Amino acid sequence: MSRRRARDLGPCAYCGQPATTEDHVPPRGMFSKRMPNKPWVPSCDPCNSGASKDDEYMQRLSMLWGADCSQDAIEVGEKFMRSLEYPEAKGLQTEVRRSLSPLEDEKLFPGGINMALKGERLARVTDKLVRGWFFRLTGKRFPASYGFPKHMCGQKGHSLYAANESLIESFPATVFGDKAFSYRVAFSANDEFLSCWRFEFYGVFKIMAYSVLDQGDQFRIIDLRSHDQTAAPLK
Repeated sequence: MSRRRARDLGPCAYCGQPATTEDHVPPRGMFSKRMPNKPWVPSCDPCNSGASKDDEYMQRLSMLWGADCSQDAIEVGEKFMRSLEYPEAKGLQTEVRRSLSPLEDEKLFPGGINMALKGERLARVTDKLVRGWFFRLTGKRFPASYGFPKHMCGQKGHSLYAANESLIESFPATVFGDKAFSYRVAFSANDEFLSCWRFEFYGVFKIMAYSVLDQGDQFRIIDLRSHDQTAAPLK
């Protein structure tokens, strides 16, 4: 997060109010200090509240098994571990120890210890990735009737989710840093606000996310199995 004069930033990517700060998507602490031009969107202070906690939280992904394939993850992980040694970090030390747990599914992170991830914090970061990157790519904000479901890759059973997870691989990836962060995205041909995203961190942690139209008892979601990527209703 960094500040510039409000007139330089334009409207907030999330709510449309005058922006007062830059919100990095994903949090800038996930990247090496040497990486230039970390991606950001304009944000107002209320929409960017909690950014430092997001930053600290997402840095933990650098300690997942296999993340050392990324130079960014190595640098970030070393910095995070050093921060645990500070006297004022006792609360963080306790929280990190509590988050360590044996792996239940070694297909996700083979061998070793998993860093348990808080769903609420991860959901907040993922929501901002979808909304922020949609704004960066289109200059538009989602209407209030759209929601943003998400799931870790390999953990959703419905055939549509499984198909989308497989087919999104054929879309080009935009990569930042040394595998620090990448995204793939597909948009519906008949609804500009329906989209499917795959976010990847340090080459090991992958999340599928969507923008869907909430219709009360069901929602409309992009279906990559159809030629024009039309919407399909789901309950």
